[in-house]
Amino acid sequence: MKGKKAGWNQVENKPDGLFSTDNLCRRRLKLDRRCENACAYFASRCREKRGMEVKMEKKKLIIFIDSGDTLVDESTERRAEGLQVVESASLIPGARQALIALKERGFVLELVADGLAQSFDNVYRQNGLEDIFDRRTISELVGADKPSPEMFRTAMEKLGLDEKDKGRIIMVGNNLKRDIVGANRFGVTSVLMAWSPRYCMEPGDREETPDYIIKEPSELVELAERLEREKEACGEWK
Repeated sequence: MKGKKAGWNQVENKPDGLFSTDNLCRRRLKLDRRCENACAYFASRCREKRGMEVKMEKKKLIIFIDSGDTLVDESTERRAEGLQVVESASLIPGARQALIALKERGFVLELVADGLAQSFDNVYRQNGLEDIFDRRTISELVGADKPSPEMFRTAMEKLGLDEKDKGRIIMVGNNLKRDIVGANRFGVTSVLMAWSPRYCMEPGDREETPDYIIKEPSELVELAERLEREKEACGEWK
């Protein structure tokens, strides 16, 4: 056996044992089967993903939403001394979960808020939600505050909407004089987020009367789904 190369039959001059032709063929067959199984697995996952994409078709209802005391707890806002820009703030309970749920269910979300653009950049980045909104309309950049129709008009333009799409829009906010009056005058559905202890929640007149009232962010998910179903059933989406 001296001088014999490992795994080689010197008499017949061919692979022996582990390196025999039959053994190599069996190993290759196993490898081919593993590759086939892997390909089948990834193909199956791709089909599942495509199926999910079909199921998560964009909803037709469009949600304009305010920030302060609608999503962000204004009492937690922190500013550098002498500056107006908000450096940090916490979300109100359930806001994060509600936004993510709405996004996952295919609703279009647009932030329509009064304030400084940098403030919103800071707060939503801090809370890991910098990409949650499809568009943002900020009063500082528009040059007008709610209830000015310019805020709502700009928000629609950013989504490529026109007059006939107003029936698809709801405006969610905590301020009767800004959010609700602005939405009612502009002709879109108004939703009052009656969570804040800092603002009056009793309408003073018809213009301040919201179409719907919710008391916490989780209720917005339920309301949006209901309005989507109702409008679909009434044929308003055609």
